[in-house]
Amino acid sequence: MQQQFPETWRVQLGPDYPVDLQRMDIGGGFYIYSFDMTGEAEWNRVASKELTRKLAPYAFDSFVTV
Repeated sequence: MQQQFPETWRVQLGPDYPVDLQRMDIGGGFYIYSFDMTGEAEWNRVASKELTRKLAPYAFDSFVTV
C-alpha cells in the first residue's frame, strides 16, 4: 500500500506565521516539500526574528546562514 501525502505541508516560521509548502515531484517516485526564501522578504524577517529568539541564550558575534 502506497502512502499518500498531502499536496501542501504547513510549517510555522513563527508563532503566528504559517507557510504552506507545495509538494514537488523530484522524479523516480520521490517527492519533497521545499521552499526558496529568495525574494520572500516577510518570510526572512519572521525567520530571522525566530532564529534570534532561539539563539538568545548563546554568546555569539555573528552567524551565517545559506
